[in-house]
Amino acid sequence: GTVFLPWRETNSLPPSGSYYLTRNVELTTQWTPSGTINICLNGFSITTSDEGDTKVTCIDLDQADDILTLTDCNTEEKQGTISFYNGHLSKHAIRLSGGATFNLYGGTIRDFNLHAVDILKAAGHFNMYGGTLTGNNGEKGATFGGAVTCIGTDTDFPTFAMYGGKITGNTTYNSASGNNGGSGGGVYIGQNATFTMTGGEITNNIAYENGGGVYIAENAKSYSISNATITGNTAGANGMGGGIYAYVDGTISNSKIFNNQAKSGGGIHSR
Repeated sequence: GTVFLPWRETNSLPPSGSYYLTRNVELTTQWTPSGTINICLNGFSITTSDEGDTKVTCIDLDQADDILTLTDCNTEEKQGTISFYNGHLSKHAIRLSGGATFNLYGGTIRDFNLHAVDILKAAGHFNMYGGTLTGNNGEKGATFGGAVTCIGTDTDFPTFAMYGGKITGNTTYNSASGNNGGSGGGVYIGQNATFTMTGGEITNNIAYENGGGVYIAENAKSYSISNATITGNTAGANGMGGGIYAYVDGTISNSKIFNNQAKSGGGIHSR
C-alpha cells in the first residue's frame, strides 16, 4: 500500500509524494504539485493567506499526469479542511486543466467565493468518493456552479464523477453577463462535460437562476444519476429545476429527489 510520510511545514506543501499533515498549513503562494501526490489532512487545515497569489487559486493542477488525492483518516466530524483566509478574496480552491485529475476521499473544502473545484474551458477529471464541499459560492457578476464547475471546449472533454460525499450549502448569485450565470447552486455541467453520480448527496444548495442542485447545460455531453440523494435545493424566484435542471437527455434511476423548490419543476426540469 501507499506509505505516507509526516509533513511538518506550516507554510508550504510538498511538490509530489505521499504525506500526512502534522500541523495546520497556511499557503502564501499557489500550490502547484506535479505528478502523483497524496495528502492526508489528518484533522488539520490548509488555508490561503491574505497575501501572495493564492487570491486566484489555492491549488492548481495543469498537466495530464498530475493526480492529486486528498483524504483524511479521521472520523467525519474530526476531518480537516481546505478554506480561504477570513476576509481574503481567494477564488478557486482547486483548478484543473490539461487533463489533470483530483480524487477526493475525505476532508471538507469550504467557503471559497468562486467554486471549490473549477474546470473551466479545459480538460480535467474530478472524482468524488467522499468528503464535503460546503459554503462555497459564485462570485457576483460572473457565476455558475457554487461548488463545482465543469466546462470544456470543442476539444476538451472534462468529467465529474460523484460516488459519495456531500455537496451542501453552496450558492450562486446573479450574473451581469447572462450566459446561464447564477445557475447550478451545487454543480454546473457545461460544454462537452460528463456528469456521473452513483452515490452521495447534493443538498441545500441555492441557485439565483436555474438548477438549485445541478444544472446540465444544453451543450453538455451527458449525465447519469443513480443511487443518489438530491434534496432541499432551491432555484431562484423565477427559476426552474429546484433539484435538477437538464437541457440534454440523461438517465436517472433509484434516487431520492425530494423537497426541492422552484417556480417550475421543483424536483426536475427537463427541456
